[in-house]
Amino acid sequence: MIRFPAVIVLVAASSVGAFAAEWPAKPVRLVVPFAAGGAADTIGRLHAEALKLVHVAYKGGAQAVLDLVAGHVKVGMLTWSIVAEHVRAGRLVALATTSAQRLAYRADVPTLRELGHADFVATTWYSLSGPAGLAPDIVESANREVVKALERPQMKRQIEQDAIEVRAMTAAEVTRFMQSEIDRWTPMITRLVGPK
Repeated sequence: MIRFPAVIVLVAASSVGAFAAEWPAKPVRLVVPFAAGGAADTIGRLHAEALKLVHVAYKGGAQAVLDLVAGHVKVGMLTWSIVAEHVRAGRLVALATTSAQRLAYRADVPTLRELGHADFVATTWYSLSGPAGLAPDIVESANREVVKALERPQMKRQIEQDAIEVRAMTAAEVTRFMQSEIDRWTPMITRLVGPK
């Protein structure tokens, strides 16, 4: 399984001090670069009120980054791989990450949990899945090969640079993790969109 957090970034031209002075007293537009219904869009909608941000969905990261760098919006919640170049160049400032721990490559960026939002841990994750009833030997073989590929040094370096966390898991562990995510997010999403 791989998972990666979002990073909340601020336009460098609008100083952190000025931003802190007006937020959260004055809500600030939060750009979330995914069309309505995507994972980041849902996370942004769920937490915008708690973070005193006005959620604005974008169709994709490229347009969101362009608008951030141009100063059309002040704050965005995007993946590290999308904003890293602009943070390194000083065009954007990383304020916080949505991960449980600080990013290995940017240990200076605090987590939202550290900033007082204890329940705000949200990552996008991917796992390899197959149809129900897949033969156990095929599941174990596929799992073993994926783990082997993800642990190659060159692959590991690239993955870590993009702030992606790799976690080798058995099929049973992935199933338990997925169920825990369903249990965690269902009440929040039901509150947001209503019951089925």
